[in-house]
Amino acid sequence: MERSRAVLAAVQRIYDAVLEPDGWSVALDSLAAAGAGRVSLFFDADIASGRASIDGAGVDPGALARFGAIAGRGLPDWVDAIPTGAALPQTAFVADHEFERSDFYREAVSVVGGFYAIVAPIVRSPARRVYVTVGRDLGEGDFSGDDVAAIQAVVPHLATAARLRRHMDAAGARAAAAEAALDRLEAGVVLVDAALRAVFVNARAEALAGAADGLSIVSGRVRAALPAETRALERALAAAVARVSAASDAPFDPPGRVVISRPSGRRPLVAAAMPVRPPLAERLLPTRGLAALFLVEPERPPAIDVVALGQAFDLAPREAELAALLARGSSLAEAAAALGIAGSTARWYVQRVLEKSGTHRQSALVALVLRGFSGPMS
Repeated sequence: MERSRAVLAAVQRIYDAVLEPDGWSVALDSLAAAGAGRVSLFFDADIASGRASIDGAGVDPGALARFGAIAGRGLPDWVDAIPTGAALPQTAFVADHEFERSDFYREAVSVVGGFYAIVAPIVRSPARRVYVTVGRDLGEGDFSGDDVAAIQAVVPHLATAARLRRHMDAAGARAAAAEAALDRLEAGVVLVDAALRAVFVNARAEALAGAADGLSIVSGRVRAALPAETRALERALAAAVARVSAASDAPFDPPGRVVISRPSGRRPLVAAAMPVRPPLAERLLPTRGLAALFLVEPERPPAIDVVALGQAFDLAPREAELAALLARGSSLAEAAAALGIAGSTARWYVQRVLEKSGTHRQSALVALVLRGFSGPMS
């Protein structure tokens, strides 16, 4: 339960950071906590310009800058072996004694006092490369499978937030472009004005409100199923709007997450309000949104296009279904039970899928499926 709460906190902080220019340090601190690490780094390199930026939590600014400068010159070959969208420990690619003798460890990692790490490539293209890593101090033990799984659960949200931030930065004063970027977000987003009336509702928030399962938008106002939760939403939004009106540049600490109960019995929604400050607010004109309400659905599994997956890799129907179940978070035993097959048969299917897809590990297969064949569940 504690791990689930840590993962949820990291996801929420990541979406908070989209609207808060200085929010990445808090988000990365939460990410480190989710993976039971001390240090977390977010590295973003523009290949064409040669410019790179790095944000971090748990690292001295001087050491962070040095790490960024060294990483900007190139990362070890084993990092490139990690599939985009997959979070994997370095020990899956390089032995401790080899890593300890490497130039990258001596010049970069040792500077921040670390050794073991979980590394996840978020974006890897000819124009841009984005990586996130969670690390532990020298002398501490390696990360467990649960630690890696926790970071893997957050990786898709990091990728979405990175894309959204880039889209919004490029949108300038074009409200339509900024709103289109918000529509691509997997979390629900509602922008409200000074009167707390909704002036923009993204596609996911519309779907949540339309389901009438705990959340609704009535006469332009966001409502929860329970009056006490509605009042909590209003207080959170009012605090965010007040921060914009006060023109304060101090970091905004939300008054708390609002848990929105769902009469259907499904897991509750988690909402957080954040101020939309200039110059970002100007980019969202003429919507005139002053605060954004983020709506997150804990443990919402992705939808997998099983047909397209099967066609892409010439998989038999059962093979494609098994791969989809694994990508949604099922264990091999759970997937076998869902398909009504023996565990030995499921293992044989996995081996065939790995061969056909050109992957060598189940984690790489999951990353491939999520990257190419997933979308939000409706």
